[in-house]
Amino acid sequence: MPLQRGEVLGYDFNRMVVDFTMFNQGKTVRCAISTAAMDDLEGKRDVKADQRVDQFVRSDAGTRRPRTRPPCHARWSPSRRKPSFAVLA
Repeated sequence: MPLQRGEVLGYDFNRMVVDFTMFNQGKTVRCAISTAAMDDLEGKRDVKADQRVDQFVRSDAGTRRPRTRPPCHARWSPSRRKPSFAVLA
């Protein structure tokens, strides 16, 4: 069963990520997407901090799987240049 969209928790300025939840077989999974990953998905670089949640909703990043990146429940490793999604467990 694919992950299902949960709710947007907001933008974390210190970590430069948008926090959100998804559901995996009825369990809530806390996730985050980096501003770099959202910028890559949308092709923009000049998005202001107060526009990040809108950018997330607009890009539908919480439900779309990037073509070459792992799904939300995969952990980021330092060998990758940019994180895509991360679990906040």
